[in-house]
Amino acid sequence: MNKELEKFISDHNPADVKSGTIEDLRKSRNECNQVETDVSFIRRLTQGRLDIVGHEVQRRTDEGAGLNSIDASGILYELPDILRDNPASGAGRRRVDVTEPGEMASVLSNDLDALISPQELAGIESQDEKRLAEIFASLQEFESVLSHARKSLHEKIDEIQLEIGRRYSKGEASISSLLSQKS
Repeated sequence: MNKELEKFISDHNPADVKSGTIEDLRKSRNECNQVETDVSFIRRLTQGRLDIVGHEVQRRTDEGAGLNSIDASGILYELPDILRDNPASGAGRRRVDVTEPGEMASVLSNDLDALISPQELAGIESQDEKRLAEIFASLQEFESVLSHARKSLHEKIDEIQLEIGRRYSKGEASISSLLSQKS
């Protein structure tokens, strides 16, 4: 895992949830939400690159088997199908807020580009089999790390939100104080 992301996750310790002020909790929740948005953004970029590399692997497999041989420029016409979003269904889906990428997105974007740059991705058909396999494996591992980080962030956000809700329901925090802060 990226050291900055790992540090962020470890710094937002669940033990602080019970002892922090309501303002600290809101701040921590907002920070976690921003980092989760950044991680999700880079994860989607990673999945897109993984889809493109996977398509090239499949194309070569099909071509080797004598199936549907296309020239490399054909990938441009197939990009909408390659990158089509197939959203998962179920209760685990979260509302997605589209915000400007934050600092963590920039850091993680550099990590992603180190695995395969946009220039290398544009010339994916010229990569040899060994490099293609390396890229595919490294993208899979990076996506898995981001998925795990995202899950950890969801757990932290949920825990913070539960504590905020508990404080309001027990009268330890008041909506009027929240409203007076926004004035």
